[in-house]
Amino acid sequence: DNVKVAVRVRPFNKREAERNAQLCIQMNGQQTIICDNAGNERKFTFDYSYWSHDGYKEAENGQLVPNGSLYADQQQVFNDLGNLVLENAWAGFNTSLFAYGQTGSGKSYSMVGYGVNRGIVPISCEELFQRMEKAKSPNKRFKCTFSMLEIYNEQVRDLLVAKSCKGGLSVREDTKQGRFVVKDLSTVQVQSYADIETQMDIGTHNRTVASTKMNNTSSRAHTIISINFEQITRDEKGQEMTKSSEINLVDLAGSERASSTGATGARLKEGSNINRSLSSLGNVIAALAEGKSKHVPYRDSVLTKLLKNALGGNSKTIMIAALSPASINYDETLSTLRYADRAKQITNKAVVNESPTDKLIRELKEQVEILKNQLGSNGTSPTPGADAVDIAKLRREMEEEVRAEMERLAKEMAFQEDKETSNVSNSGQQDTLNAIEASKSKLTTVPHLTNLNQDPSLDRVVKHFLESDSSRVGKAVDDSAAGPEIPLGGLSIRKDHATIQKEGNVFTLAACSEIAETKVNGKALKDKHTLQHNDRVLFGSNNLFLFINPSQASEADQHIDYDWAQAELAKASGFDLEGKDIEEQRRIEAVLEMLPMVAEVNAIAEEMTKGMHFEIALVSSQQLIGAATETNDTVVMLRAIETMTDNQWLIDRGEFVDRRYEIQAVYETWSYTHDPTDSVCGPPSNETDPFFFKRGEFVVGTATVLLKFLAHGLEFDGEYELMDYHAKQQGTVKASFVPCDADGQPFGEDHYVDDPVELLGKPFYLKVTIEEANINSARYSHGLKAIFQLGSFGRMETEWKSNTTRPLFKQSQVLTMSTVQSSTVEWLEQGTASLQLLCSHRDRPSPVSRAPSKLLDAPGLRSPARSATTTSTLLTTMPENAPSPTSSPPPLDPPEPKPELAATEVQSQVATLEHDLAAKEAALHILSGKHEKLRDACKQWSGKVMDPAQFWNQVVALAFEHGETPAPPVYPPLEQQGDAVPTKTSICVVM
Repeated sequence: DNVKVAVRVRPFNKREAERNAQLCIQMNGQQTIICDNAGNERKFTFDYSYWSHDGYKEAENGQLVPNGSLYADQQQVFNDLGNLVLENAWAGFNTSLFAYGQTGSGKSYSMVGYGVNRGIVPISCEELFQRMEKAKSPNKRFKCTFSMLEIYNEQVRDLLVAKSCKGGLSVREDTKQGRFVVKDLSTVQVQSYADIETQMDIGTHNRTVASTKMNNTSSRAHTIISINFEQITRDEKGQEMTKSSEINLVDLAGSERASSTGATGARLKEGSNINRSLSSLGNVIAALAEGKSKHVPYRDSVLTKLLKNALGGNSKTIMIAALSPASINYDETLSTLRYADRAKQITNKAVVNESPTDKLIRELKEQVEILKNQLGSNGTSPTPGADAVDIAKLRREMEEEVRAEMERLAKEMAFQEDKETSNVSNSGQQDTLNAIEASKSKLTTVPHLTNLNQDPSLDRVVKHFLESDSSRVGKAVDDSAAGPEIPLGGLSIRKDHATIQKEGNVFTLAACSEIAETKVNGKALKDKHTLQHNDRVLFGSNNLFLFINPSQASEADQHIDYDWAQAELAKASGFDLEGKDIEEQRRIEAVLEMLPMVAEVNAIAEEMTKGMHFEIALVSSQQLIGAATETNDTVVMLRAIETMTDNQWLIDRGEFVDRRYEIQAVYETWSYTHDPTDSVCGPPSNETDPFFFKRGEFVVGTATVLLKFLAHGLEFDGEYELMDYHAKQQGTVKASFVPCDADGQPFGEDHYVDDPVELLGKPFYLKVTIEEANINSARYSHGLKAIFQLGSFGRMETEWKSNTTRPLFKQSQVLTMSTVQSSTVEWLEQGTASLQLLCSHRDRPSPVSRAPSKLLDAPGLRSPARSATTTSTLLTTMPENAPSPTSSPPPLDPPEPKPELAATEVQSQVATLEHDLAAKEAALHILSGKHEKLRDACKQWSGKVMDPAQFWNQVVALAFEHGETPAPPVYPPLEQQGDAVPTKTSICVVM
């Protein structure tokens, strides 16, 4: 049979409705039609096409029911697909149902459902047990086992156990069965649908806790529920025959929206790391659909290994593809339709699963009947003698063979049952189950914190009830007795993070320290806060909770979900959708998507001492290095900053998402030990580290040059302000622009173009001269060069200038427009070009050459030529009356190293202290220069009657030179002498 394929289109979501998205999907029977903005149609035909976009109403209990004949509700989808799954299972076939689609397209709604709108999985499970109950008889019984796993980052996690093992469960090939199996996966025997509900609750709870610890969401993970269903029938002779079926219900991870992450070009074609397993699945589907290649790449990913039976194997398979109806998601929806169209061409070879014993007995009986028919053919009866002896002998041999096979299978079944029992007893489910049951009875009476999650199926799953007078929020520990009342995992959670005090029905939240990051309703918690019903609380970077106080709740309360809370956090950070045009809304939506990712990566960088920091940057296209464009669009990008050297890199969102995925993989492995001496910790040193960036150059600031004078052949010059990505001035650059001939000779003072149309069809030459630059901060002074980019027509670069804040370039170059066209004239009249100042990246100091002397005293690390005073001199506190911070106090005697200190630990400490030392030396250099210049300024003004404004201007100039913005001056109170008010006075300078 071919794989049966269904597609289902959902309603517009809030984001699509706010952007006035157009409907791009139509359905007519089995046909699905997608239409682009130009009106071009593409048609696809599937086994089922479900229209769930509109034509429904909400019943009093919240269930969505049809309001016409078009709408396909959850029950209709089950009637077609769920019943098909059950019928295949009842007939003894393996059966698989998996859902595919882009993130947010509605896969989980079809598979699991939300609230009263239950999906295929719960309805099918309930219906299975109802059929089993009806079919029960003295000669027929059933056995059912349940397992639930998640594949994230190519690692398998057992969702029925609270703690996952390092590296995940292993996937091995069972050569006898011709399939891949998960080793040590828990299987639980279930007797009713209530048992399955309980196991699904446990799995969802464990999945939610794990996703919070790793900050991954279900849209990034594949979930597989497996139900092993056996029908055991006893015949008239008392012999039992078994028919079994494995039911796999698969909710695939969402395919990443390429447009939302900024992925373009080769990155879009190759697919990001997040889609790696889905790409492997696509390759498998393509190979099976074409049927030309003998090799099917099942081994390329864990997902395809486990779906080998479902695709091209012993299974009857159904695929449901979830579609977005919005034109803004046209490309992703078209990709999903193509994916589904290929899948329907796959042919599986399903066979009824019966036990080898039953199969052998059935085949032997068939052989006996054949022999009897042969002996008794033509009306003759078998005569006693040799034939009778042969039949008796054959019967004895068959009986012995059956008996031996049954004994072997009995031993194997006993072993499997022991294994299943062991899995269940060691799964540690009881604590989780008790917590879930207890929470259900307290929901409407006890104030509590409940989690908010991007995935609705994981939303409000975890509850922390505030029953004691004081509840401590902090890092989860293995010893629950010694841990906090509210244990949290994940990033940026401190051992003692916050406390919640209870006085009657009043709950007060307070942070335990300034570094314990906590936000309430989008704003940082500075002092104590009295919690109100529906307050949003963010602990660390990704533990987002909603405070519920049942006594304060009312029907008028606004519904708060994860997206609402994230929008609030973004608004508090200065990003608000209200009153913005469509393009600005798209940029802010991109920022909203990036904010939690950036917070996560920064928290990981802090824990692993990477010395890197990321931030979102709204960048003009002309601010990119050497941007060869005449447009000036604003794009959302990420800026990476190396904190030790202040080096900067600008990357697009697609690259950041790829790096984040790899960072998560490294962190997940390291998080099992949190060993600070591990080689993965510390600043990145090579390309294998996802935090690593190649040394090069970055933009200090960009100046915008108006070109309208060139349209009339006029020369101009000026001193242009250099602005960084935060629109902060970083300095100035002087340049001149002179229209000229091909040899660079100017046309003269009388040259003027009355009408720019006169330039059409002719070459245009421009002589650009960059004189000098002046930067505010000395931290960029080690290497500077300037670039002028004349759109796509050419660029000029100066030579590098080192160790100066005022580089003198004095370089010229003639740039050529070979043929001026009408678009060129329009650009010259209205457009701009960019003038940039670039800084070269600094190198980090070598850990070996700059290692602190007390660590070099360790065996094998000490250098005889190394002075023990070099480092201690720099780390010693400067005496209060010292004339300069560079004075050297007496050297400190280094302490003796601990003899038991391992060489790897020493090297790790060397690297860590070296990083701290380099940062202190950089600060010392800046402070030394500031100290000397401020001292000179004070000597100059000593004893004089000062003009406050004039003195302040000098202080400002000194501060800008060191990359700082000084606080406003502090004036002492003036002493009134009659009615006279002095116009000049002394000034207090507080640094």
